Amino acid sequence: MDAIAACVVGGVSFSGGVGKISGVVAGVIIFTLINYGLTYIGISPYWQIYYKRYHHNNSSCYRCIEI
Repeated sequence: MDAIAACVVGGVSFSGGVGKISGVVAGVIIFTLINYGLTYIGISPYWQIYYKRYHHNNSSCYRCIEI
């Protein structure tokens, strides 16, 4: 799930044919920093997975963009 999310954050289209490798690398770096940051502040990996699933299922990231 992280790989697909990182690609979408990097600008790859679900419909295909659009995206750059540099965008995918940027998406991977963003997700890696989030994972390391959550671990650094002491959040259990179990709760990290729960947060990611809840966050993606509710599409709250898209609501933030629309505001």
